[in-house]
Amino acid sequence: MRAPSRPRRCIGRVLAGGLLVAASCRQSSDSEADKTATKRAASATRQAADVLVFPDELKADDERINAFVADAMHACGRGEYEAFRGYWSSAEEPLPRGEFEQGWQAVRSIRIRALREARLVRSDDEADGPSERGREERVFVVLATVELDPAHPAGQREPKRDVALLLVDERGEWRLARPTKNMRDWIRAEVEKSEANTVNPSEANARTTSRP
Repeated sequence: MRAPSRPRRCIGRVLAGGLLVAASCRQSSDSEADKTATKRAASATRQAADVLVFPDELKADDERINAFVADAMHACGRGEYEAFRGYWSSAEEPLPRGEFEQGWQAVRSIRIRALREARLVRSDDEADGPSERGREERVFVVLATVELDPAHPAGQREPKRDVALLLVDERGEWRLARPTKNMRDWIRAEVEKSEANTVNPSEANARTTSRP
């Protein structure tokens, strides 16, 4: 009597975007399949983590805010639209899927350049009711530089772009939103001023040694 053959298992390939795609079918034991899936998932996680550069000196005192920024940026870096929608404010519509995929599926790096606390005053049109008008709301403004793959059509149009995002508190949970034009201009001016005031160590040494 012939021994029953092992079932054929499809081994998937994990892409950078976190998508599991069937690559081939072969004879494999459960343990081998599990090990393969674990290694590939870990590789995809490391690749996504390597996309984000978030300097410690720019992080907020509240670790929940830092974790939210990192999680949201990782979702963007992986091109995960549904996850991105989950991070977006329920008060406004996020980017359409097509626009998101054009700009976020060719990401090489995301560098956080600023994370600043600010105060947002809702206008009459934005307020939920009379009690909300004129009330100051604690928010955070993020400025990130996104570098795209130049081989991708989106990267060919604009290989590097600055993205400003607003962090708003919705019932105790942080969410992404669009900043006002004033806030975008403010955060860019703050970053330019901060970076202009940063002295290169080699320049500082040159100035010191040139003194009489």
